[in-house]
Amino acid sequence: MKKLMVLAMVCLLPFAAIGAEKGDINGQAGLGYWMTGIEDVAGLTFGVGADYALDEKMSVGGQLLYWSYSDEPAPGLKVEYSSIPILGTFKYSMPLGEGLTGYGKAGLGLCISSSTVTVPGFLWFPATTVESSETGLGFLVGAGALYAVSPSVGAFAELGF
Repeated sequence: MKKLMVLAMVCLLPFAAIGAEKGDINGQAGLGYWMTGIEDVAGLTFGVGADYALDEKMSVGGQLLYWSYSDEPAPGLKVEYSSIPILGTFKYSMPLGEGLTGYGKAGLGLCISSSTVTVPGFLWFPATTVESSETGLGFLVGAGALYAVSPSVGAFAELGF
């Protein structure tokens, strides 16, 4: 299953401000878990965001996320990667029951990434470090559920690709 996912994030400890009337602004913050199609490459992510309610079911917003990965797969071989996606999002919500709301989400954004690989020296070859950074456009498609803990605070789980 891991190999099928290009990038997935499941929020583990997220909380959100709740509002469902036109003009309401809802904030979110949370920790998540992301993974790639590369074997055993995964890590924690942190994100913040806000949504502006267009009506009771639709909202537009933005998210700022951060994740990083660091590993030493062999003695002296070090790999580090970090990424900062900045997304504009559209969300469509639907009530699922008492205090529970489901939603679909789509987004477009900019992703700023950097990576560093250090290869150990061998015999007469010196150790080498290669650094790279990249900025690119990307998209997000996802779904989630929000449970109202109180009239103004909710906990949510979300899966995005």
